[in-house]
Amino acid sequence: MKTLIEKFSKNVVMIIFGLITIYLATMTIISTCYADRRERAFYAFDSVLPILITELIIFILYYYIKKKGYTCKYKFKLNYFLLFAFILGCIYVFASRIQPSGDQRVVLDIAKQMHYGNYKEFEPDGYMQTYPQQVGLVLFYYFIGFVLGYRNIVAIQLINVVAYVIFIYCIYKIAMHLWKSEKIAMWTSILTVCFIPLLLLTSFIYGTMIGLAASTYALLKAMDFMENQRFKTGLACAVAAAIAMLAKKNYLIVVIAITLLLLLHSFCKKHIKAIAVIAIMIIASFSLGKAATVTMEKLTGITMGDGMPSVAWMTMGLQKGTRANGWYNEYSVKTYMNNNCDTEATAEVAKNDLINRLKEFNKDKLDAANFFTQKLASEWADPTFQCFHLVHNQTKLVRYEQAPRTVANRVIVYALTPYLNILESFVFLGLLMFAFFDFKKIKLWNLLPIVVFIGGFLFHFIWEAKGQYTVCYYVLLFPYCIKGYMEAFKKFDELIETRSSLGFKKQSFLTVVQGLRPICFILVIVISYKVVTLVSPLADYTVKNSNRIYNTYFMSKPITFKTIKGRCRIQAWDSNAYLDIVKDERTGSYNLFMNTEITDSERVNVINQANNLDIYFEDAHFSLNGIKLPKVDETKAQYVRNFYSTGSKWGISQNDDDSFAIKTPDGYCLTRTDDDNALIFEAEEPTSEAQKWRFIMLEPTSTK
Repeated sequence: MKTLIEKFSKNVVMIIFGLITIYLATMTIISTCYADRRERAFYAFDSVLPILITELIIFILYYYIKKKGYTCKYKFKLNYFLLFAFILGCIYVFASRIQPSGDQRVVLDIAKQMHYGNYKEFEPDGYMQTYPQQVGLVLFYYFIGFVLGYRNIVAIQLINVVAYVIFIYCIYKIAMHLWKSEKIAMWTSILTVCFIPLLLLTSFIYGTMIGLAASTYALLKAMDFMENQRFKTGLACAVAAAIAMLAKKNYLIVVIAITLLLLLHSFCKKHIKAIAVIAIMIIASFSLGKAATVTMEKLTGITMGDGMPSVAWMTMGLQKGTRANGWYNEYSVKTYMNNNCDTEATAEVAKNDLINRLKEFNKDKLDAANFFTQKLASEWADPTFQCFHLVHNQTKLVRYEQAPRTVANRVIVYALTPYLNILESFVFLGLLMFAFFDFKKIKLWNLLPIVVFIGGFLFHFIWEAKGQYTVCYYVLLFPYCIKGYMEAFKKFDELIETRSSLGFKKQSFLTVVQGLRPICFILVIVISYKVVTLVSPLADYTVKNSNRIYNTYFMSKPITFKTIKGRCRIQAWDSNAYLDIVKDERTGSYNLFMNTEITDSERVNVINQANNLDIYFEDAHFSLNGIKLPKVDETKAQYVRNFYSTGSKWGISQNDDDSFAIKTPDGYCLTRTDDDNALIFEAEEPTSEAQKWRFIMLEPTSTK
């Protein structure tokens, strides 16, 4: 009975994994998704030819090397390889000198504010009350700031480099545990280093790399525990999983996957220790999070709320947006703010919206299919997993809409992105071959990373989507990819030997082609699927003119553009009036207006925030914000809100006459009206003098 349960569970996991892999492999081979620096997704069809040529070269090289009997004179040494990876990470960190932006900068600065007793972001509508899941990361920066300082970004990035090396070590050991083969483990490590996005993520100080290293270590120890039953190993697994969850709540998926496998292991193998490990892991994971919250409350003297409810994120994950389907569109924040930061009221509204959205899917099933096809493509068909997007947003303090035409970006578009595109197809084809050849051979206990991958896939199928979120599950599959190719090489050898025994020469081209049948079979399916897709209603997932838009956006000639940063005053293009704010003493809120007199309250600090600008009024300690704006045709009053608010995101584009337009995230321009120079947001492009602005720099920080 227990053997049947084990076999049934393994078959279910492998079938689900196989179906997901077939879909993702097909999608990544026939198409590619690119996200620009404002996170707008472009979908384009790929040519199968480069992938076909790559696969043929791999098998022909293998055939040639084996025929000639070439062997490597040098033995792979893990310690040296890890040292190489560490040096590589250090070179990247010191050479790039990337500064954080967006939420990274927010949590880092909140930790610094706490050091000086400033707890403004812990107020009811502040950042920490809105995103209480950031408590662990803020506390980490707070305590580490006493040692490293609060602006020592390089030191924190070097911690990420250490996490990067730990991950490579863990993925090597996982491959060794799975296959007991140094060759497979070696190639897994090499593939990990060849996957450039993981290296570039070391500059992303948002808990991603620390959580990835801790969770992978937890998986390694869980697999070791199921093999040797050492309680010390199980304890290490529980602690590592708890640390991963503290760094990023999404790593709850790892805790759930380990729990499920340990439960099955305990039942089928009668190992009671597994139950104890599960209990310790669950208690540690949630207790550590609770301890972080209590510590934060003790430090600030402010009670932490529940923040935005999970159902709000689920609802947003099923909505269309200006970036891509299921991506962040501020629905969760707006709903939370509109319900006066009441978690329960927000949950009720979001639940109703979720039900209505599901009814829409049920009513129009073709629209639902198109929605999820696009969403999955934006998550999994982006071969860069947004790593270049993250790097660009941090290095450029202000970006204009034509910025991707710089020489550096063109190198990325024309060289590294195609390389990663082929590499992604290579990985998914390897996974297909693993699922095809090892379906019956592998044991249930060795599918733990695959269970995590399935959990991540299903989670982000519903939750908020982004390529940078799914990369943590993708890299866990590298050992299975290498194993797939090793098994394919064995089949290749068998077919060649069979052909040779029948009288064919080993050099026969026909023999090589026969040996490549697994790859040819897969690619025939892919090409057939592409033909079917092109003539089906689902062809809409290419967004029709996406190729043309993509080519226009990324592949035009480089241009020269200015960078503005620092303190300045914002002046009307056609008058001497400056953008200013005034406090309403009755309500306590601030409103925008145009002031012809020079005052301190006009002074703003232009700061990059997640590729958009934060226009921060230093005198009032508030930022220009559009989160509570009614519809364009319903208001003339604009508001400002707390610094770091989610809605304080603005774009600044340069016009032909050297004036500038200030745009909302939706592309509407800040516009002065004839009614006492009141301010509204209208029109998607500057059409009048009233939409043009000057930046009067107070410091010499404008550069070419």
